[in-house]
Amino acid sequence: MEVISRPCGGCGPGPVIVIPPEPSLANQNIIDSLVGYPCAQSILGLLPSINLEIKKVLDSTFGIDQTVNIKFKPDTSLIGTLVNGETLRYTMTNGVFTSTIGLNPWMLTHSTKEYIFTTMLHESLHAYMDYNWHLFQTGVLDTAEFKQKFRIFWDYRSTGGVNSTEFAQHEHMTMAYLDKIMRALYSYNPGLSYSTAKNLAWEGLKETSLWFTTYPGDTTLINNFNSMARDTSSNLYALYNLQSCP
Repeated sequence: MEVISRPCGGCGPGPVIVIPPEPSLANQNIIDSLVGYPCAQSILGLLPSINLEIKKVLDSTFGIDQTVNIKFKPDTSLIGTLVNGETLRYTMTNGVFTSTIGLNPWMLTHSTKEYIFTTMLHESLHAYMDYNWHLFQTGVLDTAEFKQKFRIFWDYRSTGGVNSTEFAQHEHMTMAYLDKIMRALYSYNPGLSYSTAKNLAWEGLKETSLWFTTYPGDTTLINNFNSMARDTSSNLYALYNLQSCP
């Protein structure tokens, strides 16, 4: 939404001044759905639009050109689990990809802002891939179309990889995703070091082939780092320029 203002409150001639919307307004629908979770709300309040950030990652990862409209909400069914988020529903209407993603309330109250931000982007990629897998299974996308968009996903799932859609999605993400998430993290918090951004980007992508072959000596370090970023009770997060919940 644009706010249009004229000199003297609209009196007399003069140029129209277009005032960009406040970042919080662009995310207001999602902010309203996360009432009671100030850490997540503060992330959204600082971003011009979480959907624009998600679209950037989807564009650079999959080359899509759809408009993105993703809403996040607390999912109480995830309390007591290590699952950070899950896709609840998705649609594509008139070129607009819409999805609702449930987030673990414990994470929303105990994790660093950067960890929550990474989770939002990670789960958005899952939502988009879930949607396209559904289109393939229902015959809307044929094999050639799906393979063109998700070659790594397809090859992993159909040629000796674990017969799991989630693992196949993670395999695809590790090959085409990590640097994009790192860039998004730098944009959100320019004070992050390379290693901190890399560690956060790896969250949720363990047990993939790249995890074991590229960073065989770093897996324990990355696991420990993300455990610390997910649970701020140790207060170690500040050493890495991470931000806690207010």
